[in-house]
This record gives sequence, C-alpha cells and structure tokens, in this order.
Amino acid sequence: MILTRKIQLIIDSNDKAFIGEVYKTLYRWQYICFRAANYIFTHLFIQGQLKELFYLKDEVKVKLADCSKNPDGILTCSQLGTTYRVLNKHFKGDIPMNIISSLNMTLAKHFNNEKEGYLKGEKSVRNYKRDIPIPFQRRNITRLQLTENGKEYKFNLFNIPFRTYLGWDKVDKRFLFVKLLKGEIQLKNSSLQLCKGKIYLLAAFETQKEKHELDASIVAEAHLSIDYPIVIQIGKFRATIGSREEFLYRRLAIQAARSRAQKDASFNRGQHGRRRM
Repeated sequence: MILTRKIQLIIDSNDKAFIGEVYKTLYRWQYICFRAANYIFTHLFIQGQLKELFYLKDEVKVKLADCSKNPDGILTCSQLGTTYRVLNKHFKGDIPMNIISSLNMTLAKHFNNEKEGYLKGEKSVRNYKRDIPIPFQRRNITRLQLTENGKEYKFNLFNIPFRTYLGWDKVDKRFLFVKLLKGEIQLKNSSLQLCKGKIYLLAAFETQKEKHELDASIVAEAHLSIDYPIVIQIGKFRATIGSREEFLYRRLAIQAARSRAQKDASFNRGQHGRRRM
C-alpha cells in the first residue's frame, strides 16, 4: 500500500545568497519538467497515431518496436528510449537526468493507461502546467537523520540540504519517518512541489496494509445535533464531526436563502417559479 504525505521543507542553511540560488535552481527545474512533460505526451501520441495515417505509402512500416529486435520495427531504440533521447537532447546539462528519467517513466505509464481513450477520440491528451511537481528517485535522498532538537528530520536531495517542518503533526508523518529510519517501511519515488514560495515534499511511503478485525460488541452511535453536524458515541467516548462555528454559519445561510426564496415566490406570475416554490 502506498501512502502519500505532503510535508513542508525548509532549506537547511542560514546563507541567504545560497537559499536564493537554490530557489532559482528549483524553479528552473520545474520549468524544464513542465516542458519535458508536454514533449513526452506529444511524441507518444504521435507515435500511437501513426497507424491512423492511412494516406501514407503502403510500404511505410508502422510497428513501434526496436528495428534491431523486430524486422518491422521503425524505431532505433525502445519506445521508452525514444522520449528519453528527445529530452536528453534538449535538457542534458540543465537538470539532473535522474529527474528526467523518473518523469519519463511515470508519464509513459500514465499514457499507456489512457491510450485507448486517446486512440478512440474519447479523451484529450494531457496538458501539463508550469506548477508540475519535480519527480525524483528514492536513491537521490541521502543522509536522512533526525535534527539536533529531535523533532524534525534533515536530508540531502541532489546535494541540497533540506529539513522538514512537521509542526503540530496530527496525522502520521512523524510516525512514518520513525518507521522509515528503522527500515520497517520504504520510501518510493516521490516529488517536490513549489507553491507560493514554499517547498513541499510529496513523499510516497510503501507499507503493508493493516488487517483490522471488527469487534461486534463495540457499537458506534451517530446522531445529528443542533450545534454540530454529527455527534458520535462509542461507549463513554464522545466525539464530534465538523466545526461548531462553520456549521452555525452554514445553517444560518441556508435559512436565510430559504426565507428569501419564500418571499420572492409570492411575486411569481401564474405557472412561473413553481419549481422554486
């Protein structure tokens, strides 16, 4: 089972000039990923549509296979290798090729899953935007360890020092990092996301799915309340679902909308506004 968690990252340095350079680098990588993703889907779509170009000469071979392995193949390498070579030609030296390789494999998998819809004209080809996450492989994270205060974690990613900002973690992010350091779970290929000047790690943890056996003697009773959307009672334990202030605000808004509809309905002409009434 794969669990994905969004974790805020901070550049682990006090040098403002270095931090500025890191941000410039990350935004440049993000822009390259945006261009590369659209390159990948464009080339894969064109390759998949070659058989539909029936107006070509009959002698044209259209089998998407390596010509060295298949006599009818028209490619000089594997289909996955074709898009990688295109990206290598355009972006080598501007971005770590591990990022390009991860992006290429991930998007090729997405394309193959949706290929039937593209070929039938039922779906449009994906169009990626500039805020695309930057993918990377697990081995790109090095020196993962606890910080000096014992509350956060730090690591290097492409030789850039990061540390986490978990804050008041009410989910299970801290617990997942503890299990990761113990080797009980694994970190799979993940990605970085840049959003409004902040850096987030979209971490994918691979863990075993827990099996829970239901106890028929434990009964959870749920009922509606005037103050909260739902109140749940399990024995002596009582909990609420939803915020009291938000629920009160929405309830008053619905009452006011209903009252306005009732007042306005009295001015409707005959056979007009029946549905609203």
